[in-house]
Amino acid sequence: MRKVLVKSCKYASSPFTNESRYLDVYILLKEDKQILWHESLFLCDMAQRYTLNTIKGYANDLLSFCIMSQAFGGWKGIRVSDMTGYIHAELFQKRKYSLATIMRHVETLKKFYTWLEQKGYLIVAPDFNWSYRHLFIKSYTEYLSSSHRHSSLLSLYITHETFKKILAGVQPKSRFIKIRNQLALKLGYLCGTRASEVLTLTTSHVYHAILEAKDKNNGIWAATAIKLVGKGGTERHLYFPPSLCESVAYYIRNLRFKLPQKSDALLCTRTGTSIKDTKFASTVFFSACREANVATVGSQGYHRLRKSYGTNLVNECYESGDNPWVEIPRRLGHKSLHTTLMYIQFDALLNNRSNVLTDLKLAKNTTTTSKIVKKKYD
Repeated sequence: MRKVLVKSCKYASSPFTNESRYLDVYILLKEDKQILWHESLFLCDMAQRYTLNTIKGYANDLLSFCIMSQAFGGWKGIRVSDMTGYIHAELFQKRKYSLATIMRHVETLKKFYTWLEQKGYLIVAPDFNWSYRHLFIKSYTEYLSSSHRHSSLLSLYITHETFKKILAGVQPKSRFIKIRNQLALKLGYLCGTRASEVLTLTTSHVYHAILEAKDKNNGIWAATAIKLVGKGGTERHLYFPPSLCESVAYYIRNLRFKLPQKSDALLCTRTGTSIKDTKFASTVFFSACREANVATVGSQGYHRLRKSYGTNLVNECYESGDNPWVEIPRRLGHKSLHTTLMYIQFDALLNNRSNVLTDLKLAKNTTTTSKIVKKKYD
């Protein structure tokens, strides 16, 4: 079996002008080159909603699953015990996948079986045991005992209103400098960038991505995924909300393109060269806070914006029905489960989520911690 990239597939046309829309999509083929229809139709449907890179991830996950399930007659023949064995014995024990990788596999399979049910290929999706987190958790109670970390987060958290004050504190040395520095702050608060990462974004890549997303959304600004290589060489995507896309496009068209093109850096000097000062974003943050009379906390500077973004993202996940255990490490590039747990507990404290706090308290006071966690979050 293998995956194949098919380019420029027609998926929609205007009922008024008959103008067609096309996209690239991955499909799965058997050894005899016959199409795996259900899996490929699923990928085609997902391709209309997500980036090609995301679809590639879905295709890889499904290909792995299909290779395993062919001995059982495909997805139709998979039993609860088979799925548990695949996740626990194959992905975790044999392949030694990380938590983030297993999360992605499980979310892909959940989405696939939900799609099968919605499309009528399944009357009811099997009641699979999707648990896996307990395989990684070894010192959860030790984590919960570090309550000082949560009180520290509370002092570092920046509300939306406070962030507006900080933005207003950016002094207008020039129109270009003011808008550039405000964008540096917005990238931290709205996308979760680290201070060093704001200097790695390139004008050409960002501008192309946001215009492409706008075009696919019928000319309306749309949330856009921007690929970024972050700390430790870890690749992830920043998700620009529509309002940020509009601000960035204005900055590029009206300011950045008018500078000498000595570098492709999105945030650059007034002469168009790359900014060499790695503390640039932190300096902008401290200066804006000082002008806005917003108190700083110790040496914590620009990173407060990233931490506030993580907290806001947990709340966003609860409101939209997304899984924070998947979105937080994916959006922020976390490798540690403990870091994700910290954000989820702090959000529960901040927003008085009594059900979450109750489960965390029970987990702290029981020897069956893994069962409490997996029951609530898997």
